Amino acid sequence: MEDTVFIVIWRTQSNSTWYAEGKGVFSERRLAENYIECAKAVGSTLNYAIVEGPLTNPAQLAQAEQTVEVI
Repeated sequence: MEDTVFIVIWRTQSNSTWYAEGKGVFSERRLAENYIECAKAVGSTLNYAIVEGPLTNPAQLAQAEQTVEVI
């Protein structure tokens, strides 16, 4: 089973660089959405988005490499 992480990112304008929110890493999408809603409720004018992806670690990568079949 693969764990998924949801990271809140932000930028100031539509053409600026995205940055990860320091305390914006969550195990569920709804928690990330709540974080953004709370930030906007207190007056934040930043542009927010959520990045979703699998969590991997060196042991998982090594195991995956061993199970890959070369033809």
